Amino acid sequence: MVLILGFKVAAEIFLSEAIAAHARGDFLTASQLYRRVLDLNPNSSVALGWLGVIEAQNKNYKVAKSLLEKALLIENNNPEFLLNYANLLQDTGDYHSAIRTYLQSIRLSPHFITFLNLSICYSKSLLFEKALFYAERALEADADSYEAWDIRGNALRHLGRYQEALSSFDKSVRIKDDYPAVWVNRGNLLTELRCYQDALESLARAIGIDRNISEAWNNYGYTLGELKRWDEALQYFDRAIQLNPKYAEAWSNRGNAFSELKNYESALESYKSAVDIDPSIDFLCGAYLYAQTRLCSWQDLKLTLNEYKDDALPNLRVFRPFAILSMFDNPQFHYLNARSYSESKYPVSTLLGVISRRMPKKKIRIGYFSADFYNHATAYLSAELFEIHDKNKFDTFGFSLGPKKNDEMQRRISITFTKFIDAQDKSDRELAQIARELEIDIAIDLTGYTRNSRPGIFSFRAAPIQVSYLGYPGTMGAQFIDYIIADHSVIPPENRPFFSEKVVYLPHSYQVNDSKRRISEKEFTRQEVGLPEGGFIFCCFNNNHKIMPEIFTCWMRILQATPGSVLWLLQDSPTAASNLRKEAEARGVEGNRLIFAQRMKIDEHLARQRVADLFIDTLPYNAHTTASDALWAGLPVLTCIGRSFAGRVASSLLNSIGLPELIAQSQEEYELKAIKLASRPEMLADIKRKLQNNRLTHPLFNTQMFVRHIEIAYQKMYQRYDEGLYPDHIYVNESESS
Repeated sequence: MVLILGFKVAAEIFLSEAIAAHARGDFLTASQLYRRVLDLNPNSSVALGWLGVIEAQNKNYKVAKSLLEKALLIENNNPEFLLNYANLLQDTGDYHSAIRTYLQSIRLSPHFITFLNLSICYSKSLLFEKALFYAERALEADADSYEAWDIRGNALRHLGRYQEALSSFDKSVRIKDDYPAVWVNRGNLLTELRCYQDALESLARAIGIDRNISEAWNNYGYTLGELKRWDEALQYFDRAIQLNPKYAEAWSNRGNAFSELKNYESALESYKSAVDIDPSIDFLCGAYLYAQTRLCSWQDLKLTLNEYKDDALPNLRVFRPFAILSMFDNPQFHYLNARSYSESKYPVSTLLGVISRRMPKKKIRIGYFSADFYNHATAYLSAELFEIHDKNKFDTFGFSLGPKKNDEMQRRISITFTKFIDAQDKSDRELAQIARELEIDIAIDLTGYTRNSRPGIFSFRAAPIQVSYLGYPGTMGAQFIDYIIADHSVIPPENRPFFSEKVVYLPHSYQVNDSKRRISEKEFTRQEVGLPEGGFIFCCFNNNHKIMPEIFTCWMRILQATPGSVLWLLQDSPTAASNLRKEAEARGVEGNRLIFAQRMKIDEHLARQRVADLFIDTLPYNAHTTASDALWAGLPVLTCIGRSFAGRVASSLLNSIGLPELIAQSQEEYELKAIKLASRPEMLADIKRKLQNNRLTHPLFNTQMFVRHIEIAYQKMYQRYDEGLYPDHIYVNESESS
């Protein structure tokens, strides 16, 4: 009995000394004394609990967790132990368990730090409404907590309440202006609001306070990227990586910068580094594979794509929608992927409220939104559409989301609209609000998921009727896009379940064309464009990323079957050209039978195509503008029809110009047709004469007819809206334009 009493007294003395050492910050001594207490009394909950805290501070999380759990088994209603245990769970990323433990602690003893940490956990769990609630509870306990104002601002930012978020960050800064985290968060918000200069200033403040914050360097680079200052952005990504070599997001952003600079080799290396660190980053693996296709680097590509396809169906944050169009000919997969992407990146926002029903006006107001109102494929196709709209029935508004170029097409297009709005620096919400104030009836997204796209504008509901057209050949998968303009070739009835939009069917091809496009009068010779004097010239001027291994293998069989022939391709990069030549040789074709064309002015590019004999198309992503370019120049296009929108566009164009005989239903038929046309010059000559005759007599290049048809489509959309009807499939008949 005396011995037991002595142990108890000794344990209490050691515990008292341990607590005193702990309080003065002598953690080593405190730790030793807590362990001596536990040698004497293994059930000392106080020693277990505080030793667990020290082990957690030393990042010995497994030991700390065991100690704190033992303490709680002995004293399960101790709010201090619960708080420390929750903090440990938060530090180790177990936010769900941390939230449960914080809530248990709050029921016993509501405390500022518990509210604050609970808000952080809810933010980490992407539950921002609850994060906001507990941040505000923390502020009720301490209105001068700069951390709570920062956390509140971050929650408001993710909830889309941007001005409140900015006010919250500003409040934090006023309390403590040398807290770098809030400057980073403030900069991120300002970047989202497209207030780029202010964002850079905030991020620079964070870097000035602490030059070792890798996130600040990375986000500064990201903001420079939004300003298209990619060379500068690279320096900041490199600094972020220098500070944290395992910073996968910075590696990924570095890959994006190199990709924008068309340095696909360096982009591929950066994406590979990011994938090696954290392949779970949304859309990273898809970007890595897409970079491989830009370089025609196909080692194990087919196997990898099949693996990702299987993995991606249940977890679709692998590919950005545009990238998969050239990788998979599967409309269901395109739909599921686009829907997942839209839900994760552009959720429907109700912040601007419902658009009140408007009184009908004399003219329907059409808003065209595009990042490509300059010398770009979309502008080349659509310029005349904007020029010859019926000004008695329609007011048209151009929202330019892309850069100021002041080039030929931008000057031509900008004067065609009732109003042309330079919108590149405005936020998505601001643009939706501007469209509402202008009472736009039908908002047309001409960019979709292509480069510099802005789907977020439409997530705020810019107009009562919202339409996807021309720029993106597939479904947006978004709840906020009502219609997609198409034709019976690109979206057959059996494919409609794979589109979130209602389909507007035009009677001929959905693709508008400019009948005023100039072709240079220069007559190129084969020698001038680097082609041999003799032999059949196959060509394909599609971007290199559309050239996939299966269609390339087919092309090589065609070359083998047509002695002396060559394949004339567009050169996106020297590496891609080198890789394609190596792939040709691996398939038994001499690499020098692939000849690469440099880019040139569009009117001369059209003229040089007349040197070729036959344009052979790609699959699963067809020639689109490149096909209409070839047909306009008088060059026949042979295509193989696919299953998806992107793989059916060339067949739409050929049907519209009266050349269905150039549409193959299978790859085998495609291959045989190409060989037959190359070996029977009289048959090819007949097709070229037919193309020449049909060029100005068939619908494809009859822009006046096309504009009347699309205007009828707009009127039918508006009529349904005016009658209070939901969107439904719309059919425009040829006779309606007469």
